[in-house]
Amino acid sequence: ADIPDNGCTFGRTIDLRRGIATTQMMPSSPPQREYLAVGRVCRPKNSDGYDIASGIDTPETCRQKCDNDSNKCGAWEYEDYKGGDDKECELHERNVVSYTDTKDMGECVLPLSESEDGGSDDYRCCWIAEDVINATTNSDNS
Repeated sequence: ADIPDNGCTFGRTIDLRRGIATTQMMPSSPPQREYLAVGRVCRPKNSDGYDIASGIDTPETCRQKCDNDSNKCGAWEYEDYKGGDDKECELHERNVVSYTDTKDMGECVLPLSESEDGGSDDYRCCWIAEDVINATTNSDNS
């Protein structure tokens, strides 16, 4: 069946109070990046992260900070452990974080589930974006 062309398109709405057609811009969020848990702490090729903040509530919030600065950020590190950093989030530039050196720092320390005996709430992990890892490992192999 033929559908009459009434000017309706995706994103176009009608303000019924005024009878005026408007086009609304729908907010779009950037696609979520994939990260891999690589090592206990990030090892950049320079001194340290470019953005360090304490009191960050969760690892997910730290990840979101990196996602929000995806043009610069290639890795995020979250640490919250007894006798050490208290909910610290560190962002690392994509062109200076070292996949190999980070991997050499040992495995991530992630909280155990409550069902596991002797569970710990400690968290120390460097997460590197997959695209950064792919670029790094490809350049290491060439």
